[in-house]
Amino acid sequence: MPRVSTGSIRCLRQSRCVETLFAGGDLAWRNDGSFLYTMRGDVVKGVRVDDPLQSMTIGSEEEGLKLTSITLDDSNTRLTVAFTNGLMRELDVSGVIPREMRELDVSGVIPREVRSWRSLHSAPILVMTYSPLSNLLATGSSDFNVLIWDMDSHRLVAKLSGPSVVSSLVFITSSLIGVGYMDGGVRIFMREDGEGGFTLIHDLKMHSSRITGISIDQTTGYIVISSRDHTATVVDPKSGVKKNTVLLFEACESAVIVPDSRLITVGEEGKIKEWNIEKSKLIKSQTVANEGLEGVWYNSVRHELMVATATKNIVFLDAETLTVKREIVGMHDEVRYYYLFPLKYWEIGCAMGDDD
Repeated sequence: MPRVSTGSIRCLRQSRCVETLFAGGDLAWRNDGSFLYTMRGDVVKGVRVDDPLQSMTIGSEEEGLKLTSITLDDSNTRLTVAFTNGLMRELDVSGVIPREMRELDVSGVIPREVRSWRSLHSAPILVMTYSPLSNLLATGSSDFNVLIWDMDSHRLVAKLSGPSVVSSLVFITSSLIGVGYMDGGVRIFMREDGEGGFTLIHDLKMHSSRITGISIDQTTGYIVISSRDHTATVVDPKSGVKKNTVLLFEACESAVIVPDSRLITVGEEGKIKEWNIEKSKLIKSQTVANEGLEGVWYNSVRHELMVATATKNIVFLDAETLTVKREIVGMHDEVRYYYLFPLKYWEIGCAMGDDD
Protein backbone atom coordinates (compact mmCIF):
# COMPACT_ATOMS: atom_id res chain seq x y z
CA MET A 1 0.00 0.00 0.00
CA PRO A 2 1.46 3.41 -0.94
CA ARG A 3 2.50 5.72 1.89
CA VAL A 4 0.17 8.70 2.31
CA SER A 5 1.15 11.86 4.13
CA THR A 6 -1.12 12.70 7.07
CA GLY A 7 0.48 15.99 7.94
CA SER A 8 -2.63 17.95 6.97
CA ILE A 9 -5.01 15.84 9.06
CA ARG A 10 -5.71 17.62 12.35
CA CYS A 11 -8.74 15.78 13.74
CA LEU A 12 -10.89 12.77 12.95
CA ARG A 13 -14.53 12.02 13.60
CA GLN A 14 -16.64 8.97 12.86
CA SER A 15 -18.96 9.55 9.90
CA ARG A 16 -20.42 6.07 9.65
CA CYS A 17 -20.25 2.75 11.49
CA VAL A 18 -21.16 -0.51 9.77
CA GLU A 19 -22.16 -2.95 12.50
CA THR A 20 -22.70 -6.67 12.62
CA LEU A 21 -26.45 -7.09 12.16
CA PHE A 22 -26.95 -10.84 12.37
CA ALA A 23 -25.01 -13.61 14.08
CA GLY A 24 -27.32 -16.52 13.36
CA GLY A 25 -30.58 -17.76 14.87
CA ASP A 26 -34.12 -16.47 14.48
CA LEU A 27 -35.26 -13.66 12.20
CA ALA A 28 -38.57 -11.84 12.74
CA TRP A 29 -39.97 -10.02 9.68
CA ARG A 30 -42.74 -7.43 9.91
CA ASN A 31 -45.88 -8.25 7.94
CA ASP A 32 -45.38 -5.29 5.59
CA GLY A 33 -41.79 -6.38 4.89
CA SER A 34 -40.29 -3.02 5.84
CA PHE A 35 -38.50 -3.95 9.06
CA LEU A 36 -36.59 -6.92 10.40
CA TYR A 37 -35.50 -8.07 13.85
CA THR A 38 -32.34 -10.20 14.08
CA MET A 39 -30.31 -11.94 16.78
CA ARG A 40 -26.77 -10.71 17.43
CA GLY A 41 -25.51 -12.69 20.37
CA ASP A 42 -26.57 -10.70 23.43
CA VAL A 43 -28.83 -8.15 21.73
CA VAL A 44 -31.57 -7.84 19.11
CA LYS A 45 -30.95 -5.62 16.10
CA GLY A 46 -33.82 -3.84 14.38
CA VAL A 47 -33.03 -3.23 10.71
CA ARG A 48 -34.81 -1.29 7.97
CA VAL A 49 -34.88 -3.74 5.06
CA ASP A 50 -34.44 -1.16 2.29
CA ASP A 51 -31.70 0.73 4.15
CA PRO A 52 -29.75 -1.54 6.55
CA LEU A 53 -27.70 1.42 7.82
CA GLN A 54 -30.94 2.48 9.51
CA SER A 55 -30.76 0.12 12.47
CA MET A 56 -31.31 0.04 16.21
CA THR A 57 -30.05 -2.05 19.12
CA ILE A 58 -32.51 -3.59 21.58
CA GLY A 59 -30.98 -4.72 24.86
CA SER A 60 -27.53 -4.32 26.37
CA GLU A 61 -24.40 -6.37 25.81
CA GLU A 62 -23.30 -5.47 29.33
CA GLU A 63 -25.99 -7.80 30.75
CA GLY A 64 -24.16 -10.79 29.30
CA LEU A 65 -27.42 -12.61 28.49
CA LYS A 66 -27.14 -14.72 25.34
CA LEU A 67 -30.25 -14.90 23.18
CA THR A 68 -31.69 -18.26 22.15
CA SER A 69 -34.87 -17.25 20.31
CA ILE A 70 -37.00 -14.26 19.26
CA THR A 71 -40.49 -13.98 17.77
CA LEU A 72 -42.86 -11.23 16.61
CA ASP A 73 -46.64 -11.44 16.84
CA ASP A 74 -48.94 -10.99 13.83
CA SER A 75 -49.92 -7.47 14.90
CA ASN A 76 -46.24 -6.40 14.85
CA THR A 77 -46.58 -4.91 18.33
CA ARG A 78 -45.12 -7.65 20.55
CA LEU A 79 -41.53 -8.82 20.29
CA THR A 80 -40.66 -11.63 22.70
CA VAL A 81 -37.08 -12.69 23.40
CA ALA A 82 -35.64 -15.65 25.31
CA PHE A 83 -32.21 -16.05 26.91
CA THR A 84 -30.04 -19.02 27.88
CA ASN A 85 -30.67 -18.46 31.62
CA GLY A 86 -34.43 -18.95 31.20
CA LEU A 87 -35.33 -15.26 31.28
CA MET A 88 -38.01 -14.06 28.86
CA ARG A 89 -38.97 -10.50 27.94
CA GLU A 90 -41.95 -9.04 26.15
CA LEU A 91 -41.24 -5.76 24.37
CA ASP A 92 -43.72 -3.25 22.97
CA VAL A 93 -42.42 -2.43 19.47
CA SER A 94 -45.60 -0.77 18.20
CA GLY A 95 -43.85 2.61 18.02
CA VAL A 96 -40.69 1.46 16.26
CA ILE A 97 -41.79 2.27 12.72
CA PRO A 98 -45.34 3.72 12.60
CA ARG A 99 -46.85 4.13 9.14
CA GLU A 100 -46.79 7.92 9.18
CA MET A 101 -43.08 7.96 10.14
CA ARG A 102 -41.59 5.53 7.61
CA GLU A 103 -38.87 7.92 6.49
CA LEU A 104 -37.64 8.93 9.93
CA ASP A 105 -34.48 7.70 11.59
CA VAL A 106 -35.30 4.70 13.82
CA SER A 107 -32.00 4.66 15.72
CA GLY A 108 -33.37 6.81 18.55
CA VAL A 109 -36.53 4.74 19.14
CA ILE A 110 -36.36 2.49 22.20
CA PRO A 111 -38.94 -0.32 22.52
CA ARG A 112 -40.64 -0.44 25.91
CA GLU A 113 -40.24 -3.53 28.08
CA VAL A 114 -43.70 -4.75 29.08
CA ARG A 115 -42.64 -7.54 31.41
CA SER A 116 -39.95 -10.08 32.23
CA TRP A 117 -40.50 -13.57 33.61
CA ARG A 118 -38.91 -16.97 34.03
CA SER A 119 -39.78 -19.46 31.33
CA LEU A 120 -40.34 -22.43 33.69
CA HIS A 121 -38.42 -24.61 31.22
CA SER A 122 -35.54 -26.63 32.63
CA ALA A 123 -33.41 -26.00 29.51
CA PRO A 124 -33.03 -23.19 26.95
CA ILE A 125 -35.91 -22.21 24.67
CA LEU A 126 -35.11 -23.04 21.03
CA VAL A 127 -38.28 -21.96 19.18
CA MET A 128 -41.23 -19.64 19.86
CA THR A 129 -44.38 -18.68 17.99
CA TYR A 130 -47.52 -16.63 18.52
CA SER A 131 -51.08 -17.75 17.76
CA PRO A 132 -52.92 -16.03 14.87
CA LEU A 133 -54.81 -13.83 17.35
CA SER A 134 -51.53 -12.95 19.13
CA ASN A 135 -52.96 -13.82 22.55
CA LEU A 136 -51.12 -17.14 22.97
CA LEU A 137 -47.36 -17.68 22.94
CA ALA A 138 -45.87 -21.16 22.57
CA THR A 139 -42.28 -21.84 23.64
CA GLY A 140 -40.41 -25.02 22.70
CA SER A 141 -37.32 -26.16 24.58
CA SER A 142 -34.57 -28.74 24.65
CA ASP A 143 -36.27 -30.08 27.80
CA PHE A 144 -38.74 -31.86 25.41
CA ASN A 145 -41.65 -29.60 26.46
CA VAL A 146 -43.79 -26.89 24.91
CA LEU A 147 -45.31 -24.30 27.25
CA ILE A 148 -48.25 -22.16 26.13
CA TRP A 149 -48.78 -18.76 27.70
CA ASP A 150 -51.83 -16.50 27.69
CA MET A 151 -50.12 -13.17 27.01
CA ASP A 152 -53.17 -11.09 27.97
CA SER A 153 -53.50 -12.54 31.47
CA HIS A 154 -49.78 -13.45 31.73
CA ARG A 155 -50.45 -17.02 32.87
CA LEU A 156 -49.36 -20.49 31.81
CA VAL A 157 -52.29 -22.38 30.26
CA ALA A 158 -50.73 -25.63 29.02
CA LYS A 159 -47.67 -27.87 29.11
CA LEU A 160 -47.22 -30.21 26.15
CA SER A 161 -44.72 -33.02 26.74
CA GLY A 162 -42.85 -34.61 23.85
CA PRO A 163 -40.47 -37.48 23.01
CA SER A 164 -37.34 -35.39 22.32
CA VAL A 165 -35.94 -31.87 21.84
CA VAL A 166 -38.43 -29.47 20.26
CA SER A 167 -37.18 -28.27 16.85
CA SER A 168 -40.24 -26.75 15.17
CA LEU A 169 -43.43 -25.08 16.33
CA VAL A 170 -46.47 -23.60 14.57
CA PHE A 171 -50.06 -22.60 15.34
CA ILE A 172 -51.98 -24.25 12.50
CA THR A 173 -55.13 -22.45 13.70
CA SER A 174 -55.87 -20.55 16.90
CA SER A 175 -56.86 -23.85 18.54
CA LEU A 176 -54.52 -26.29 16.74
CA ILE A 177 -50.76 -26.44 17.27
CA GLY A 178 -48.12 -28.59 15.57
CA VAL A 179 -44.86 -29.52 17.29
CA GLY A 180 -41.85 -31.03 15.52
CA TYR A 181 -39.07 -32.87 17.34
CA MET A 182 -35.42 -33.67 16.86
CA ASP A 183 -36.14 -37.41 16.53
CA GLY A 184 -38.37 -36.84 13.48
CA GLY A 185 -41.70 -37.07 15.26
CA VAL A 186 -44.56 -34.57 15.00
CA ARG A 187 -47.41 -34.13 17.46
CA ILE A 188 -50.60 -32.16 16.89
CA PHE A 189 -52.52 -30.79 19.87
CA MET A 190 -56.02 -29.29 19.96
CA ARG A 191 -57.61 -26.81 22.34
CA GLU A 192 -61.14 -28.10 22.37
CA ASP A 193 -63.11 -25.55 24.37
CA GLY A 194 -61.07 -22.49 23.45
CA GLU A 195 -60.24 -21.75 27.08
CA GLY A 196 -58.67 -24.81 28.68
CA GLY A 197 -55.62 -26.92 27.97
CA PHE A 198 -54.53 -28.73 24.81
CA THR A 199 -55.17 -32.41 24.04
CA LEU A 200 -52.91 -34.62 21.89
CA ILE A 201 -54.89 -35.72 18.82
CA HIS A 202 -52.14 -37.04 16.49
CA ASP A 203 -48.70 -38.54 17.13
CA LEU A 204 -47.09 -38.71 13.69
CA LYS A 205 -43.98 -40.79 13.01
CA MET A 206 -43.31 -40.15 9.34
CA HIS A 207 -39.69 -38.96 9.44
CA SER A 208 -36.39 -40.38 10.66
CA SER A 209 -34.48 -37.17 11.35
CA ARG A 210 -34.92 -33.67 12.75
CA ILE A 211 -38.09 -31.79 11.80
CA THR A 212 -36.98 -28.46 10.36
CA GLY A 213 -40.33 -26.91 9.54
CA ILE A 214 -44.11 -27.25 9.62
CA SER A 215 -45.63 -25.05 6.92
CA ILE A 216 -49.31 -24.30 6.35
CA ASP A 217 -50.86 -24.49 2.88
CA GLN A 218 -53.59 -21.84 3.05
CA THR A 219 -55.24 -23.21 -0.10
CA THR A 220 -55.85 -26.76 1.11
CA GLY A 221 -55.49 -26.38 4.87
CA TYR A 222 -52.86 -29.13 4.85
CA ILE A 223 -49.48 -28.87 6.55
CA VAL A 224 -46.14 -29.72 4.95
CA ILE A 225 -43.59 -31.24 7.33
CA SER A 226 -39.95 -30.86 6.24
CA SER A 227 -37.07 -32.88 7.65
CA ARG A 228 -33.36 -33.47 7.40
CA ASP A 229 -34.13 -36.99 6.16
CA HIS A 230 -34.39 -35.55 2.60
CA THR A 231 -38.20 -35.64 2.46
CA ALA A 232 -41.26 -33.47 3.09
CA THR A 233 -44.65 -34.91 4.00
CA VAL A 234 -48.07 -33.42 3.23
CA VAL A 235 -50.54 -34.12 6.04
CA ASP A 236 -54.18 -33.26 6.81
CA PRO A 237 -53.79 -31.87 10.37
CA LYS A 238 -57.39 -32.63 11.31
CA SER A 239 -57.37 -36.33 10.38
CA GLY A 240 -53.62 -36.93 10.67
CA VAL A 241 -53.66 -38.69 7.28
CA LYS A 242 -50.61 -38.43 5.01
CA LYS A 243 -51.55 -37.07 1.58
CA ASN A 244 -48.21 -37.11 -0.20
CA THR A 245 -44.43 -37.32 0.18
CA VAL A 246 -42.01 -35.03 -1.64
CA LEU A 247 -38.47 -36.35 -2.21
CA LEU A 248 -36.09 -33.40 -1.70
CA PHE A 249 -32.75 -35.16 -2.37
CA GLU A 250 -30.95 -33.09 0.29
CA ALA A 251 -31.16 -32.40 4.00
CA CYS A 252 -33.80 -29.68 4.22
CA GLU A 253 -32.98 -26.94 6.74
CA SER A 254 -36.13 -24.85 6.28
CA ALA A 255 -39.27 -24.67 4.14
CA VAL A 256 -42.22 -22.37 3.49
CA ILE A 257 -45.40 -22.44 1.39
CA VAL A 258 -46.05 -19.59 -1.08
CA PRO A 259 -49.27 -18.93 -3.09
CA ASP A 260 -50.56 -21.64 -5.45
CA SER A 261 -49.40 -24.34 -3.01
CA ARG A 262 -45.75 -24.06 -4.05
CA LEU A 263 -43.20 -25.45 -1.60
CA ILE A 264 -39.94 -23.52 -1.18
CA THR A 265 -37.01 -25.31 0.47
CA VAL A 266 -33.39 -24.49 1.37
CA GLY A 267 -30.58 -26.72 2.54
CA GLU A 268 -26.95 -27.70 2.50
CA GLU A 269 -26.47 -27.22 -1.27
CA GLY A 270 -26.82 -23.43 -1.04
CA LYS A 271 -29.77 -23.47 -3.46
CA ILE A 272 -33.35 -22.30 -3.06
CA LYS A 273 -35.79 -24.72 -4.68
CA GLU A 274 -39.45 -24.57 -5.70
CA TRP A 275 -41.55 -27.75 -5.72
CA ASN A 276 -44.95 -28.78 -7.03
CA ILE A 277 -46.40 -30.47 -3.96
CA GLU A 278 -49.13 -32.42 -5.74
CA LYS A 279 -46.76 -33.90 -8.33
CA SER A 280 -43.70 -34.08 -6.04
CA LYS A 281 -41.75 -32.37 -8.80
CA LEU A 282 -38.93 -29.82 -8.74
CA ILE A 283 -40.04 -26.73 -10.68
CA LYS A 284 -36.95 -24.54 -10.46
CA SER A 285 -33.87 -23.89 -8.35
CA GLN A 286 -31.49 -20.99 -7.91
CA THR A 287 -28.04 -20.87 -6.32
CA VAL A 288 -28.02 -18.27 -3.55
CA ALA A 289 -24.65 -18.92 -1.89
CA ASN A 290 -21.63 -21.19 -2.08
CA GLU A 291 -22.35 -22.34 1.46
CA GLY A 292 -25.46 -23.89 2.98
CA LEU A 293 -28.72 -22.04 3.60
CA GLU A 294 -30.20 -22.15 7.11
CA GLY A 295 -33.64 -20.57 6.89
CA VAL A 296 -36.32 -19.24 4.53
CA TRP A 297 -39.28 -16.91 5.18
CA TYR A 298 -42.05 -15.53 2.94
CA ASN A 299 -43.64 -12.07 2.97
CA SER A 300 -46.99 -11.86 1.19
CA VAL A 301 -47.09 -8.04 0.99
CA ARG A 302 -43.83 -7.78 -0.93
CA HIS A 303 -44.15 -11.25 -2.45
CA GLU A 304 -40.54 -11.82 -1.45
CA LEU A 305 -38.53 -14.60 0.13
CA MET A 306 -35.88 -14.01 2.76
CA VAL A 307 -33.03 -16.50 3.14
CA ALA A 308 -30.38 -16.76 5.87
CA THR A 309 -27.03 -18.21 4.77
CA ALA A 310 -24.53 -20.21 6.81
CA THR A 311 -22.17 -17.21 6.70
CA LYS A 312 -24.91 -15.09 8.40
CA ASN A 313 -25.92 -13.03 5.37
CA ILE A 314 -29.57 -12.25 4.66
CA VAL A 315 -30.71 -12.47 1.03
CA PHE A 316 -34.04 -11.25 -0.39
CA LEU A 317 -35.47 -12.86 -3.53
CA ASP A 318 -38.46 -12.43 -5.80
CA ALA A 319 -40.90 -15.19 -4.82
CA GLU A 320 -41.97 -15.75 -8.42
CA THR A 321 -38.63 -15.93 -10.24
CA LEU A 322 -36.28 -16.73 -7.29
CA THR A 323 -33.94 -13.96 -8.46
CA VAL A 324 -31.93 -12.06 -5.86
CA LYS A 325 -33.17 -8.51 -5.21
CA ARG A 326 -30.96 -7.35 -2.34
CA GLU A 327 -28.63 -8.64 0.35
CA ILE A 328 -27.77 -7.63 3.90
CA VAL A 329 -24.33 -8.59 5.16
CA GLY A 330 -24.99 -9.88 8.65
CA MET A 331 -21.49 -10.80 9.83
CA HIS A 332 -18.22 -9.21 8.71
CA ASP A 333 -15.13 -11.38 8.30
CA GLU A 334 -12.09 -10.45 10.34
CA VAL A 335 -10.18 -7.90 8.27
CA ARG A 336 -7.26 -5.85 9.52
CA TYR A 337 -6.19 -2.97 7.32
CA TYR A 338 -6.87 0.67 6.71
CA TYR A 339 -7.01 2.90 3.67
CA LEU A 340 -7.45 6.53 2.69
CA PHE A 341 -9.49 7.75 -0.22
CA PRO A 342 -10.45 11.22 -1.48
CA LEU A 343 -14.03 12.42 -1.49
CA LYS A 344 -15.17 15.95 -0.69
CA TYR A 345 -12.88 15.53 2.30
CA TRP A 346 -10.40 12.90 3.43
CA GLU A 347 -11.90 9.85 5.06
CA ILE A 348 -10.16 6.96 6.75
CA GLY A 349 -11.86 3.60 6.52
CA CYS A 350 -10.82 0.71 8.74
CA ALA A 351 -12.06 -2.75 9.58
CA MET A 352 -11.39 -4.73 12.70
CA GLY A 353 -12.07 -8.20 14.01
CA ASP A 354 -15.05 -7.26 16.18
CA ASP A 355 -18.69 -6.31 15.74
CA ASP A 356 -18.02 -2.96 14.00
